[in-house]
Amino acid sequence: NSIIQYLHKKFPNHKNKILKCDFTKELPFKKQFDLIVDRSSLISNNIEGVSNGIKLLSSKLRNKGRFIAIDWFSEHHEGFNSGEIVDKQTRNNFPKDSDFSGIGKIHFCNKEYLAQIFSKENLKLIYIEHKIIESDTYQDHKIKAFWNFVCEKK
Repeated sequence: NSIIQYLHKKFPNHKNKILKCDFTKELPFKKQFDLIVDRSSLISNNIEGVSNGIKLLSSKLRNKGRFIAIDWFSEHHEGFNSGEIVDKQTRNNFPKDSDFSGIGKIHFCNKEYLAQIFSKENLKLIYIEHKIIESDTYQDHKIKAFWNFVCEKK
């Protein structure tokens, strides 16, 4: 059973609002939204997929509508320097001891890149925060880094 099936059973009155789709190719909603939220989903793609997803979400946002992104990976994250290079911002096939081992593509960003890719689709960064988490054990030092931000449609 998928999470979609579970949610359909749990919330039968909202069944037609809970959908599974490839949001880099289509958003199967006819109406526009005031708010769209993403938690680390769109960044599981290469540059082309991320760009397509941003273009689609922009087309579904009303003027002054907002896009909230949570935990988009930063270039300061240790994973940016491991794995195979897919494109300038994306890595894949991470080492077995990596947090990203076996999960596919991960897209990493910096502040300038984020402002650039969203401005192309008429979205303006109105808030941005950069989280850096460092942890130490007797064996190693780990750095995890993420972006949280809000864009508004111009």
